[in-house]
Amino acid sequence: MNNSGISSQAAASNLDTITYAKIHPGIGVARVGNSTASGTDGYYIGPEVVNGPYISADDMRDPTGALKRQAARFRIYGYNAAGEVVAELTKANAEIYWMAHLANQKASWYVFHQALDIQGNAVDADGQALDADDNAPVGRRNPQVTGDDRRKLTIDAGLAVKQANSDTNVELTGTFCSGGPTVNVKLGDLRVDDEGRLLVLGGHGISRSPNGKPMLGPNGENFNNSPDWYDDTSDGPVLATVSINGTPIPVTSSWVIVAPPNYGTDIVSFRTLYDVARDAMVEAGRVEPDFITSFSKHVLPYLQRLTRLQWVNAGFFRTFAYAGAIFPRDVTYDFTDPTYLLQLADPSDQAKAKRQEVFGKFHSPYLPTTDTANIPEKTGNILWPPIYGDTMHTAVMVETTDMLPVSLDLYRHLTNWRDGNFTNDYDPNASTAPVLLNQVPLQQQPALLDEGPLTYCLGDAFHPGCEATWPMRHASMYSELARIRRATSPELLPDLGDTLSHENVAASAGPLYYQTPGGLTRWMALPWQGDTARCRSGYDPDVSPYLPTFWPARVPNQVLSTDSYDMLMDTTRAVGLRGGYYQTRDNWMSGLLDPSNEITMQNMVDNFQNQPIITRRPGPTDAAIAGYHIPSVVYVASAPGGNGWRGGSAFVSHADGLSVNLSEAVDPADRAELLRRAGWLSEEQLKSQFQA
Repeated sequence: MNNSGISSQAAASNLDTITYAKIHPGIGVARVGNSTASGTDGYYIGPEVVNGPYISADDMRDPTGALKRQAARFRIYGYNAAGEVVAELTKANAEIYWMAHLANQKASWYVFHQALDIQGNAVDADGQALDADDNAPVGRRNPQVTGDDRRKLTIDAGLAVKQANSDTNVELTGTFCSGGPTVNVKLGDLRVDDEGRLLVLGGHGISRSPNGKPMLGPNGENFNNSPDWYDDTSDGPVLATVSINGTPIPVTSSWVIVAPPNYGTDIVSFRTLYDVARDAMVEAGRVEPDFITSFSKHVLPYLQRLTRLQWVNAGFFRTFAYAGAIFPRDVTYDFTDPTYLLQLADPSDQAKAKRQEVFGKFHSPYLPTTDTANIPEKTGNILWPPIYGDTMHTAVMVETTDMLPVSLDLYRHLTNWRDGNFTNDYDPNASTAPVLLNQVPLQQQPALLDEGPLTYCLGDAFHPGCEATWPMRHASMYSELARIRRATSPELLPDLGDTLSHENVAASAGPLYYQTPGGLTRWMALPWQGDTARCRSGYDPDVSPYLPTFWPARVPNQVLSTDSYDMLMDTTRAVGLRGGYYQTRDNWMSGLLDPSNEITMQNMVDNFQNQPIITRRPGPTDAAIAGYHIPSVVYVASAPGGNGWRGGSAFVSHADGLSVNLSEAVDPADRAELLRRAGWLSEEQLKSQFQA
């Protein structure tokens, strides 16, 4: 089926009414991969709309099993003077020259320890907690490089041009020098599809130190800020010149982020990067909020995100799987169960108790950040979403901002829902077919394209995150919803000096305003693989060995292996055994773990492409196992080449095993087993995560 999105409404006679154009999405997302295969064997096009055609693990690997790069696709829409979409502009109806300017500023930027817009616990130069109430200023990365030589730390591919009707590939390459040899670094490629739309491909996931330096210092310092290292993530503006019948028209630019891989396919985090951008604009008064609460739009998606995260974290599985034979408890929080959802979608007083019970599980954004004595998670009462917040930097939570609250806008809708002030528009028979862009009315296509890519990016925790981080929650970053402000005169931007603080980061025209190439990803971990390897889940096993967690939607924690799935689907096996294997969750990181944090991180640098991708598979349909209420679609860890995968620290997590906390394990062997289940080789390794 043609999913090009080109509409028959693009009649030539209408093109004369176009007065300006915009590139969509406003922010596109590409991802690194190690495949060097030619043509479409070496890349796939990333998600463009929410709930679009599914991208499976097979789609993400080339014939050799290498990880493909994710391409970000950009389109141009022409608008008339009234702001109405007239047509999508392609090489068939316009002359188009695409441009992109990618850069990686990580090595020349400032150290990341904590989001600088939070009045939380401060950290010293090594990331150790201080007693001050404000954030400590941070210095530059690679401080040994000074003066004009610091410019050599930025990998700048320059402004590249790609003609829409040319099949020639344009390579994006810059250089890196931190005091030793100068090395070439490929940041990506520019290509076009058959209609002349731009495809931006990123790097190949190469991270290294030209001078052979370790990522960590002798005492574990420099985590996320490794001196002499570079990676090939990047970001920058996407521009175009467009002429229709020889007449040039103005074009609003876009932006692209080149991020780490997506190991969770279509599993969506509780809060997405699009949610973050929209929340920022709503709170700033630049986007009008939805005043009427819809169950299907404002409540249901967040409930169902919690349930789907069961496939990438054992704690979510314990909480949100169906309460049947697997977890014999009185209350179910399976937010895919139509019977339960019909009750939650009922605004009557008869259903109020159920709504109130679920509402009370959510983390309020109005909890005082200084109320450290009343952090529910410290007592094991983990609120929803059970995800760490931006200030989490010690094993034991010390602030309410160590946990993620729901946003102000979402909390307003949840409150309306609790009180019965909402529209019951839930349809248990609603279509679940993929959304195809060419079947969407033309006027709606640009907004869907702006929302789609950012929905499959993490909104939290910004510590720092996967694709982008805390500056994205500032409305000053955006020219309009989900569109970055581009610095047209970067030479006029202020020099912030040798330190960045809570005060000067918010300076007028500073880094939270107009952006230069590399401006979004410069805050991220250097290299990205170190953060991916170490920010996991269950840092206080005395509360839970699996929760809270950081980024399971993109970086899974505990998953269903191929071996366990095969046993589940084997109808010749005893039902109890099959159900037991269904409860099995393996540690996604198991093949990379080492007692040394340095080696674990290096293992991720060397082997990121071989980590399993969590992909859809059909669930069992035989009557014998029906009592387990196993979904019709399950998510299974898939290794390169489609081979079976089983983590090295597999366990069968029965109901009692998943519910037990480390504090209840008296026997040393039991305690060690619980740590292993959660993904830690020892208590010493767990504690070492907070030494830097």
